[in-house]
Amino acid sequence: MNMGWKTKNKNLKPSVILERIKGMVEISEGRVSFKGSSVQEDLLTLQSMLVFPSDLSDIDKRRILWQAIAEAAAGQLNAERLMECLSSIVKNENSVREDDYLLLTSISLKRNFRAKKILSDLGGIDFIGRPARKFISRSAAIAESAFHPIQSTGTYENILIHVRSKSATRAATKALRVIDLQRGIWCYLANFEMQFSSNEWRPINRIRLGQIHTLHKKDGLLATSVIWHEPNFVSADLYIPEHPGIFLKNAAWIRRQINTSQYRDILESALLRYVRALDESDQNVALIKLWGALEGLASPHEQNADAIVRRCSFLYETPHYYSQVLEHLREYRNKSVHAGDQSESAMLQCYQLQEFFRSLFLYHLRCSPEGVTFIQANALLDMPTDHAQLLEKRGIIERAIKFRTPMGER
Repeated sequence: MNMGWKTKNKNLKPSVILERIKGMVEISEGRVSFKGSSVQEDLLTLQSMLVFPSDLSDIDKRRILWQAIAEAAAGQLNAERLMECLSSIVKNENSVREDDYLLLTSISLKRNFRAKKILSDLGGIDFIGRPARKFISRSAAIAESAFHPIQSTGTYENILIHVRSKSATRAATKALRVIDLQRGIWCYLANFEMQFSSNEWRPINRIRLGQIHTLHKKDGLLATSVIWHEPNFVSADLYIPEHPGIFLKNAAWIRRQINTSQYRDILESALLRYVRALDESDQNVALIKLWGALEGLASPHEQNADAIVRRCSFLYETPHYYSQVLEHLREYRNKSVHAGDQSESAMLQCYQLQEFFRSLFLYHLRCSPEGVTFIQANALLDMPTDHAQLLEKRGIIERAIKFRTPMGER
């Protein structure tokens, strides 16, 4: 993906922000600096107006934008010149040879199945048992850091995520995407349909990452001094698949359906949002994020809550009932977003919303072998649910086909 300005929101005007930054520029002996502390806030605003390559981390985005601003400010600071500088920096970084990286972390999944390695086109996941001695720098780095790991309730399995990337920060972003996509598949299969817990404030996901992740070169040495960690870590009980062979087989089927889908990017984006939403221990926050995941699957290119309700309820035998359940969840989500309302029954609502996501996700997985597009898949969900209305619509379509067929072909 190339650099660019966001164009959907016509109210975004980067020139306004750039004029403000221009007033802070100071050049001394050929070096560019900025007076005042608000330049950081302005850069953050400017960053939200830009489209970056998807494999860049927020750290990389800020670094590249800062470098481009400094280069452009040395001459003419405007939107066109800034975009030239941004594109040049990204192009140069993309020309760098990819290197091998390993992300070492842990996961609350017991490997009681045969496969030690899970492969995808983005990277691989290895269950490794005790980390090899070459990763000894990890322990020293954690000990020297300000992090104090929380004791897990069960012994997490250590895993290595293998990726190739052009920089350490890109590698970490890519590796976390690899494991979160796989966790999304596993949690789709493993999460409870409903669970009443004495501890309301626990994540719904049963398969979660450990508290700390470190990035290494192929030889085991740390690739960066940065230590990634889960800021709201809550220890999970170790998930042990009851039927490991079936668990692995079903996970592989989901992966194949996603890979062969005409709209793989939409499915992967929704799956990432799903698994990351249910990592939240605050169920009110989880529900808002989970609604976003459902929206990304039901209506990603249009802000149309009615379409979400209509398309999800179509999948059920009693659509009118389930549309009311969705309307109730929609109302709560809106109150939570706009009025800051909190609910003690948020966990129950999360489980309800999860079932709608799972049903819709399964529908789209089953569309994959048919080779249908996302628009075609949604067109079916937009059809009437009443049988008589469907027959009437079929009759109209058949008459339209006949009308548009040339006389010689009828």
